[in-house]
Amino acid sequence: MLISRDFSNRFQQISGMPINSNGGKDMMKRAGIDTNSKQYQAVMKSMSAACSGVGYTNVQAIKNRMSRYDKDGAYISPVTGLAGLWHSGKTERGD
Repeated sequence: MLISRDFSNRFQQISGMPINSNGGKDMMKRAGIDTNSKQYQAVMKSMSAACSGVGYTNVQAIKNRMSRYDKDGAYISPVTGLAGLWHSGKTERGD
């Protein structure tokens, strides 16, 4: 007996899907990601700058990146653990 299984949904979860699609937004909402938060917007901005557009990604990649930013969208340095400081000593937002 031949058993066939549909892995298309699992493949999308692993490989990611366009985050601007309705399915991508629903997936992030189910994962507890607030797409209106400053933290999320800072992650999308950094991902867009790094590779000329976000394109395909998955929820876990976004959550991993969001852990590097505070609720105000300021980067948390992995060395010092301080948020908002940049190389010049000023905050990212220009304060």
